[in-house]
Amino acid sequence: MADLVKVAQAALTPDRSRALKHVSTSQVDLFTRCQRLWYFQYVDKIKPPPSPAMQRGTDIHARMEKWGKTGELPDEKDEYYELTKQAAAAMELEISGRENLINEHGFELPTFEGGPKWVGFIDVLDPEPAYNENLREKWDCRVHDYKTISDFRYTKTPEEIRENPQLLCYAKFCMDEEPTVERVAIGHVYLRTKAPARVLMPPPVIVERAHVEQKWQESLDTVREMVA
Repeated sequence: MADLVKVAQAALTPDRSRALKHVSTSQVDLFTRCQRLWYFQYVDKIKPPPSPAMQRGTDIHARMEKWGKTGELPDEKDEYYELTKQAAAAMELEISGRENLINEHGFELPTFEGGPKWVGFIDVLDPEPAYNENLREKWDCRVHDYKTISDFRYTKTPEEIRENPQLLCYAKFCMDEEPTVERVAIGHVYLRTKAPARVLMPPPVIVERAHVEQKWQESLDTVREMVA
């Protein structure tokens, strides 16, 4: 019995020495919510299959990525044609030009000496500076993040966007990539999957370098805990 207890304890004791060649926002988020579940998924590589909602999100993202790169919409018979059409029209009103967009851009950020790399994908990066007359705000570049959603009740407030680790790490990448970037516009493009299809694009939130750097250091504190 004592041997069985030791085996069970060993199975539940994180061996983080074999973990984390890289981290991501989803990893950090899961770690803060449930460390054991994070360990199972990202160290033991025991991941559940994608849910129908997750698969739906992946499929819609793929259609938006194709539009961003080619300007093409799916066939009119496609189940997500109307949603993609609306989202593309909404984006056309906000972007500097589709030809300027950087779509589904993969990136890496260093964390700390000996630490894992932080990896991610930006759905849409518009690198052109802009001034918004309604907001009376200017920014050096803008990040759009597609979010499939069943109900607009679940959209984020501006305060939540300002504190969102995923969007902030995108802003961090922009600032590291181009040192002259001091203000980044961040926000979600919500695509409602529940009929009737609708798209919502709230005004962006502007984040400045000092705020981004502060939140980045807080994220790194979590990463240090993950590898400890």
